[in-house]
Amino acid sequence: MKCDTGTPNLTTRRFIKVRLVYTLLGFWGLFLFQTVQEATLANSNHISPALKSAGGFIQNNCPSTPIVNQQKVDGALTTGDCVIKDERERFADFYSFEVSAGQQINLFLKPTFGPSLFLMDGNGVTIRKQEPFSSSARDVRLVFRAQRNDKMVVRVTSTTNRTTGPYSLTLSLSNCDAPPINPDVVVNGSITDTDCVFKTGGFGASDEAIFADFYSFTGVLGQQVVISHTATYRPELVLLDANGVQLASAANSFSHPNDCRLVFTPLQTGKYLIGVLPDQRETTGNYTLNYAIPTCQPIPVSSGQPIVGALAPTDCILEGSIPRYTDRFAVSGIVGQELTVTLTATDFSPRLVIKNQNGVTVATKEFNPARIAYTPLQTEPLTVEVTSVFQNDTGSYGLTVSNGVDYSISLSPSQLILPAKGTGSVTILVSRLGGFTGNVVVTPPTTGTSKIQLSPTSPQVVTGDRVSFTFKTKKASPGMYPLVFQAVDATGRQRSATLSLSVR
Repeated sequence: MKCDTGTPNLTTRRFIKVRLVYTLLGFWGLFLFQTVQEATLANSNHISPALKSAGGFIQNNCPSTPIVNQQKVDGALTTGDCVIKDERERFADFYSFEVSAGQQINLFLKPTFGPSLFLMDGNGVTIRKQEPFSSSARDVRLVFRAQRNDKMVVRVTSTTNRTTGPYSLTLSLSNCDAPPINPDVVVNGSITDTDCVFKTGGFGASDEAIFADFYSFTGVLGQQVVISHTATYRPELVLLDANGVQLASAANSFSHPNDCRLVFTPLQTGKYLIGVLPDQRETTGNYTLNYAIPTCQPIPVSSGQPIVGALAPTDCILEGSIPRYTDRFAVSGIVGQELTVTLTATDFSPRLVIKNQNGVTVATKEFNPARIAYTPLQTEPLTVEVTSVFQNDTGSYGLTVSNGVDYSISLSPSQLILPAKGTGSVTILVSRLGGFTGNVVVTPPTTGTSKIQLSPTSPQVVTGDRVSFTFKTKKASPGMYPLVFQAVDATGRQRSATLSLSVR
């Protein structure tokens, strides 16, 4: 008996050839059938290429429904929908829309089932896929910025096999425009879920969005801007350059949960963007926005000149860990000559700062009265800053600046209110600066009417730090009476202070 070598005989070889031919014909026929089917669907505005890219095999015809910006669609997955077969077998609906390059696409799906949301471009390429972060979650948001003009396709389906149920789908397209705003003009606006999405995040794959409105302004090199944002939600602010690069941000505080303020000094002149947004995802509400350009340039003052001022929200803001309203004054520093600066305030705890021409702090003093005696090491311009110890304090103050031995006068009070028949008094305070010990002669004003009497009426020699005068009204006519007190020392240096007398 011969051993079988395993070589097929003629009959076996013929059977294999015939079977191979039929197999090849079968594959070729299936390929032709699928090619014709896909071509037919594509030519009839169906979206089989997109489905193929998204993964899955088309069982039914899958037409897409056109939608437009700001449209909300109420739909439902049903047993008559397109069926997608991949690792599961799921019903699906499709929508299409036109988008321009640079536009932000914001899709929000609110279903009654566990959803799966796909975004595909005009070539059928899946760009994004979003699903809830847990089995108990339902809502899904998908955010994407278009890179070119295109026709986009949305696929709404479920995460589980053959699931049905109603849903709503909202499309929002945004250019994230930033209209210009002007200083000291209050903008009233609202954050909605169709606004530009500043950023996304959260758990899982779902884009939990922080919505934002944007505005633009022209910033000037070195000119401070103060941006204020008040809202019904917990507000935040971001500042971007013209290219969208974030430069600064500000958040609300525990003590002011519905307000935030951003202080910024541009390093170059150009266009800047303000982003108005809440500090929590998926939050909406109303807001007001204001941006101001405070006066931060120092005001020149001369030696011995008394300054009566006030800290107010419109002032320059001292930047740092504690933002504080600030008034600035320019004085001349003379090498070797002592400079005396005195700050008094009754409405707040004052803080006095002296800076050299390079902006470096050379002396500081806090609380009332704040007095600094500083001797410059070189002749240079100096800046005196009047601010508060605590954040956001406001109120009136008095400031005197003296180079060397000098004096100044001020009034306490600076305003006096009297009835048509009554009495009152005012005290002239003499500030002796740099060791000044000379006498000061204070001359009271004439009232211009016999119905307002002042006592004493003659000039008073002051050897200490004050002198008082008494007023008496006798059926005086109502009105405002500005009364100027004059002072002079032995060298002839004159000072003055004005009392505002109001008769009611």
